[in-house]
This record gives sequence, C-alpha cells and structure tokens, in this order.
Amino acid sequence: MRMLRLALVALTLLLPAAGALAPAQAANFFAPDARFAVKWEAGQSKRGAPIVSGYVTNNTSTAATDVRLRIEVLDANGQVIGETVQRLFGEIQAGDRSYFEAPVRTAGASYRISVVSFSYIRS
Repeated sequence: MRMLRLALVALTLLLPAAGALAPAQAANFFAPDARFAVKWEAGQSKRGAPIVSGYVTNNTSTAATDVRLRIEVLDANGQVIGETVQRLFGEIQAGDRSYFEAPVRTAGASYRISVVSFSYIRS
C-alpha cells in the first residue's frame, strides 16, 4: 500500500511537468526541415484559381518518398488565414528536386511552405 501511495505521489508531481513540455513539442511539428529546400511562387491556374507552385529539393544523401508539404496562407500582417497539405507523388532522389503545384482555397499576401513529413527509401 505504501508503494502505491509513493507511485501516486510521484505521478502527481510528474504530470504537470510533462504537460509543460507538450506545447514545445507540438510547436516543432511544423518547423521547417533543413533536409529539404522549398522554392515556390504564387500564381493562378488556367481557370484563374489561386495556386502555389515550385520545387522541393532533397538535400540528404538518401532518396525520399511520400513527401508532404504544409502550405500556410498568410494575410498582409503575416497571420495564417488558411492552410492545406499537399502530397508530392513519386520519389525525390538524393540531391534532386521535384516539382509541385498546389491549389489554395484563397489567395494570400504571402505563403509559408514547409515539409511536414516524408519517408526515406531504403535500398
């Protein structure tokens, strides 16, 4: 019984500390990934809808697949007013780049684009 009480006290003391770490971990989820470089430009599709297009460069020594981009639409004050996730099809070989074109629901003053997930291809 004494061990159970000690375990409960320890758990009670540790839970708030674990909760304090959670926001920092969540904030890092969409941090830009230095393993990839993204160059893009805003434009319009042939039908006049807003799009963002460009290239994702794989700066690693291993091919990547299932690359997903987070595209944040920003207003003139830099506030996020929309976002979408775009999957790149195919592989990006080590040191190579892949073209993407992604529709966005609304045009923004600017955009912030980052790689949010990918998988390495094992040879």
